[in-house]
Amino acid sequence: MIDQEISQTILDERQDMIQKFGIGYNFIVTDVGRHGNATIDLVYESVLFNQYGTMGNIEYDSSNPPESIPDVVKGFSALIGMGFTMVLSPKGKVLDIKGADKMLTEMLKSLDLPTGSVGESIEKSMKDQFGDQALKEMMQNMMPLYPEEPIGIGDSWIQKIDLSKGFAMNIINNFNLKDIHDGIAIIDVHSTISSNANAPPMEIGPMKMHYLISGTQEGTMKVLIENGMIIDSNINQDFSGQVEVESFSQMPEGISWPITVRSHIRFFQQ
Repeated sequence: MIDQEISQTILDERQDMIQKFGIGYNFIVTDVGRHGNATIDLVYESVLFNQYGTMGNIEYDSSNPPESIPDVVKGFSALIGMGFTMVLSPKGKVLDIKGADKMLTEMLKSLDLPTGSVGESIEKSMKDQFGDQALKEMMQNMMPLYPEEPIGIGDSWIQKIDLSKGFAMNIINNFNLKDIHDGIAIIDVHSTISSNANAPPMEIGPMKMHYLISGTQEGTMKVLIENGMIIDSNINQDFSGQVEVESFSQMPEGISWPITVRSHIRFFQQ
């Protein structure tokens, strides 16, 4: 679940937005290889998306969907019952994603997308969010990379994540094993965030947007020692900077504006 506050000032007009976005997954381990790599089938079970701001309000809950689904959540609404396969190493590294393209094809078939630029924009957005690379990055961001050697309470290790979709960023996570209690490891997270200069721009219609951002995230994770699975994770993320739009026909000089994003990110098992 992500609770997010986004503040932007575009052409001297402040635009604030509050978002809540949650996805329910079912993880099924189908195989564990001789090197310990786990093959996991992931199925989407629920989606929640609420957005409130100056551009209007949107509410969607897959457990009680509206009669008319807003365009911005049509891709998410098609997720229910869909899935893909992930291969995860014993250290928590996402080695491979399989079946994402098939899932995306089925999702697009299930939608009655409008013709023209609106439908094309939705289709491109879905490909950006649910392609192999995007899903691999998303899953890795949920799975901490564990240290190569055994550690004790008070020890730390570092993980670097490169995100190329959405808010493209590099995250350097510093994990610290704070405590172990009843078979549960308590891990503190302290991270730095910077722009991913190697990521392609986000494209919205004719606009190509780059995010020049920096910030931090802090939080705590609880991990079951017996299998390395996260049972609860609470992370507060704050970053700010500039959005830069490349020149295009309607705006030959381009445009830029400031942005601030504050998020609370929670992952938990039920």
